[in-house]
Amino acid sequence: MALIKCPDCGSDVSSAAPSCPKCGRPIAASKAAAPKRKTSGCLVVILVLLALGVVGAIVGDRDKPASTTETHSSPSPAPPEEPIPRQVTKVTANQLFNAYNANEVATDEGMKGTDVEVTGQVQEVAKDFTDSVVISLATSNEFMPARMSMEESERAQAATLKPGMTVAIVCPRMRRIMGSPAGSKCRFSDQAMTPPPAPSASVKAKKDQAAPQDVAALLAVEDDLDDKCRGSGVDFACAQRAFVRNKIMAKGWCWGPDDAPDEAHKRWLPCVAGQADLDPILSSVKAASFDCSKADRPDEIVICGNQDLSLMDGAIGRYYQQMKSLFPASSDKATELLDTQRQFLTVRRQCEADKACVEKVVARRFNALMGCSATYCDLQIEFRN
Repeated sequence: MALIKCPDCGSDVSSAAPSCPKCGRPIAASKAAAPKRKTSGCLVVILVLLALGVVGAIVGDRDKPASTTETHSSPSPAPPEEPIPRQVTKVTANQLFNAYNANEVATDEGMKGTDVEVTGQVQEVAKDFTDSVVISLATSNEFMPARMSMEESERAQAATLKPGMTVAIVCPRMRRIMGSPAGSKCRFSDQAMTPPPAPSASVKAKKDQAAPQDVAALLAVEDDLDDKCRGSGVDFACAQRAFVRNKIMAKGWCWGPDDAPDEAHKRWLPCVAGQADLDPILSSVKAASFDCSKADRPDEIVICGNQDLSLMDGAIGRYYQQMKSLFPASSDKATELLDTQRQFLTVRRQCEADKACVEKVVARRFNALMGCSATYCDLQIEFRN
């Protein structure tokens, strides 16, 4: 509390007194009625303005373009590195087939990390179930060519190929599928394609001039069957050709020479001693696998009425027994062999007396079993195609 002057009389009055003791002027009421200072509102306005100024300064700095000095000092992007070219393993289709037959693991390991350039004679140009182009290159096994699945960019060039042409195809990946070498994502090599060999008429003339009459007759039959088998894939013609070729070799003529660069450069020649590779089953089979005198089913009667069918059926029975001896009785392969033989007989009987149907079913089973060995046997091929 303090002394103040009375506004009316000027006397000293306590600031807590309700009124001036001299003149009676109210003191406390006058003080309470005095207006309050409005300092807090101004302070808020000032603080808001300061905050807006700070925010503006930050945003302004962010929107400013980088200085020329800073732009020139930033490092320029490094040029892209060029891919390191892969090594190329060069083989023929037949060399690749033989290498896989000898040791699949070693062959894959030897080609790992390389592109594989395969040179061979075109056997077939086809498409798989995805509509991709697949080029088959001939090997020593008619039924197991090297199959090259081509990139879409190679379709136009593939359309110009013909059987017998020699091509070089490069594949970044190679493996073995169902006994055949198989490449994927393949493309044609820069190497020029070689046209097919001379027309078959001139080849026939060379055969006929060099071979005695009986051999020349067989060569003419083999040539006709070869055209049907290779050109349209007729199963029965392919099976018949196996018998004819075996007869030609039995007369001392072989397909060669062995050192020919590819199949297009081979022809029938007199065998070198020990060169003929006769099939003992084809050489010895004489009749069907069952007794034709007791045949009563329509399919059996058809077989017994045709010599080629009888020989094929007899060979099927012999091949079947030969394959049974190669597989342990409890093995999966032995079970598959039995199951597919039963399936073959069921399908054949369903043909009834339809000769064309019987020929197709018997020929497919014959071709499948003839292509079997102790190391490879695709028993389902006849039912997949």
